Amino acid sequence: CSRYLRRPIGVNLRLCVSLTASDALCASFYILTFTMNVLIPDSVSMCWILLIEVGKYSTFFASVFTLLALALNHYVGIVYPLKRHVITPSTVRFAITFAYIVPFAFFLALFCIHPGGFRANESFAFFSSQGCSQANIFRSPHFRWVVVFPFIFIILTLSFLYGHILVHMGRVQKDPLLQSSAHSNSTKRSSNRKLLVTLVLLAGSACLGWLPTMIQFVITCDSCLFPVTLKTRAVTGGISMTLNILKLITDAFIYSSRLIEIRYSMFIFSDILKNKLRRLVGLRNSPPALPTEFTRYLSETKENRSMRRK
Repeated sequence: CSRYLRRPIGVNLRLCVSLTASDALCASFYILTFTMNVLIPDSVSMCWILLIEVGKYSTFFASVFTLLALALNHYVGIVYPLKRHVITPSTVRFAITFAYIVPFAFFLALFCIHPGGFRANESFAFFSSQGCSQANIFRSPHFRWVVVFPFIFIILTLSFLYGHILVHMGRVQKDPLLQSSAHSNSTKRSSNRKLLVTLVLLAGSACLGWLPTMIQFVITCDSCLFPVTLKTRAVTGGISMTLNILKLITDAFIYSSRLIEIRYSMFIFSDILKNKLRRLVGLRNSPPALPTEFTRYLSETKENRSMRRK
C-alpha cells in the first residue's frame, strides 16, 4: 500500500514503513527457517540454512534499530523541539540504510569467522549436501550473548527515552505559561500524545514478542545457564515462535489503526482492488464514499507522483 501514501511523507511515516518492511522480511526468513529445518530437513546444504539465519538475525536487528530511530526522533521532537531540524529526510535515509546494512554485514562476518559457522566441515560448500555439516554456532553461549546483549541494551534505552518523554509531557501540562498557549499548541500536544501512544504500543509489542525469545535463547542451550532437555527446549521454542508471530500480527493492527496515512492508503488500495473485482464480473466501478476522518489529511497533503501519472 506504500504506493498510495500521499506527500509529503514525514520522518515518522518513513520510519514506520521501514519498520513494516523489516518486520515482513524477518517473518519471511522466520518461516523459511522453520520450513527448511522442520518440514524439509536435510534437503539442502547446511550452508544455505546458515545464510538464511544471517538474513533472519539481520532483519530482526533492522527492526530493532528502526524502532530505536523512531524513539529518538520522537524524543528530540518533544523534549528538544528547537533541535528537531537536525532530523531530516537525509538523516532518516541514512538511519534506515544503517539499520539494514550494518546488521547484515556484522552477522555475515560473524558466521564466517566463528568456527561453527560457514567454516564448519566442508566450509562454504553451498552446493554440497555435506556443506557446513558440523555447524554448531547456535550452541555457543558466546554467540547467543552477542545476539541478546544489544537487544537488551536497546530495550533499556527505549524504556529510558519513553520514560523521559512521559515525565517531560507531565511537566508541560502543569506549566501555567504553556497552558495559556494558543489552540495550535494544544493540537500539536494532542498529536504528540497520539504518536507517543502508537510508538509505545510498538515498543511494548517488541518487548512482549521478542524479550521472552531472547531470554529463552540465552539460558537454554547445552552450555548455558540452565541446560534443559530437548523436549523442554522444543516447548519453549514453540512458545517463542508463537509470541513472535503474535508480535508481527499486532504490529500490523497498530499501523492500520493508529496511523491515518496507513489507514488512507489501505482504504484506497481496497477500493481499487474492489473495483478490479467488479470489472472481472462485468459490473461498473463504484465511487468510494470517503470517510470524514480523511478530510483534514487530504487538505494537508497531495497525491504521490506515481498516482498522478495513472
